[in-house]
Amino acid sequence: APAAPAAKAAKVSKKERVRQDKERREREREEKRSQQRAEKERKKRERDEKRERDLAKARQPLDLDRQCGVESEPGTAPCTRSLTCKTHSMAMKRAVRGRSNMFDALLQAHLAKSRSAAAAKSAASRNAKGVNAAAVHNATAIALAGGAGSLDASFFDESDQDHGSDSEAELVIGGIRCSRGRPLAVRPPLLPRRRHHYLRVRDLFYDALRPSMAADAPDALTT
Repeated sequence: APAAPAAKAAKVSKKERVRQDKERREREREEKRSQQRAEKERKKRERDEKRERDLAKARQPLDLDRQCGVESEPGTAPCTRSLTCKTHSMAMKRAVRGRSNMFDALLQAHLAKSRSAAAAKSAASRNAKGVNAAAVHNATAIALAGGAGSLDASFFDESDQDHGSDSEAELVIGGIRCSRGRPLAVRPPLLPRRRHHYLRVRDLFYDALRPSMAADAPDALTT
């Protein structure tokens, strides 16, 4: 008699576990659906914000002294990127009319402004960090100079870190213009006279070795 209630309790607990598993799976599905809805809303919001930014940028008047202004095809909107636009060539940007000055002069002014802005930004970040540069330099000098601490001040020059992407591109283009490419290997020219001499010496060696080979042949046959 006592075994029957135990079996009934076990049966009830099994049903309870099945019900709990079903509820858990339902909750997981609901959480997954809510996450998908949130992701869709986020992507839609990002698309709307990007569309608004593009429309606001298109509504702004085109400043040819600071922007590319190249029309890829007749009737299309001019390019609104900066003067350092990588999509259009320098010749196409020089051909744009309506600038207040020559394109090269405007480009140099733009690069100088970007370099000064990058230098100011890096100086502000260094000041914000509050790192004692003198102590760092002394510690580095002591570590590298074996305790002397007498390294040249040019060792700590950080001027190359202030170059922005525009100035780096300008430096790379200047280096390519000044470079003179050379092949890794060059085949030496062989003059006809030298080649004739080489073939003649080879024939002399061959004729000098051939009689001995002919003389050894009868001995080999007799043996």
